[in-house]
Amino acid sequence: MDIKKRGIYAVFFIFLIFLDRLTKTIFLNKHFSIINYAENKGIIFGLFFGNTFLIIISIIILVILAYFFLKEKFKKNIGLILVISGIFSNLIDRIFFKFTIDFIDLNFWPVFNLADVFIIIGIILLISNIISIRSK
Repeated sequence: MDIKKRGIYAVFFIFLIFLDRLTKTIFLNKHFSIINYAENKGIIFGLFFGNTFLIIISIIILVILAYFFLKEKFKKNIGLILVISGIFSNLIDRIFFKFTIDFIDLNFWPVFNLADVFIIIGIILLISNIISIRSK
C-alpha cells in the first residue's frame, strides 16, 4: 500500500475515533429525545461482563484485524477501518471508565454509541466484500 493511501486511511481512522469520542463527551450525562446516557459494562447489548476480559479480547481482535488490513485483499476495505476504529474507541472507554459510554436510545433497541454503529456498518461491508470475492 502506498504512502498516500496509508495517510488517507490513517486520517479516516483518526476522524472516526475523534467523532465517537466527541459525541460521547457531548452527551455524557445529558438527556435529549433520542439521547439517553448509559454505561455498558458488557458488549453487544450488555452481554459478556468482565472489563479485563473485554480489554484483552478487544486487543486480540484489533491485532487480528490489523493483520487482515495489511493483507492485499483487504487493503481497500473501508469496512475493516470502520470495525477497527469502533473497537478501538470502545476500548478507550473500557480502559479509562471500565464501561462504554452509550447514548443513542431508539426506545425499541438497546442504547448504543457511534463506535457501535461503525462496527455494525463495517461488518456489513466486510461480509459483502467477502461475498463478492467468493462469487468471482
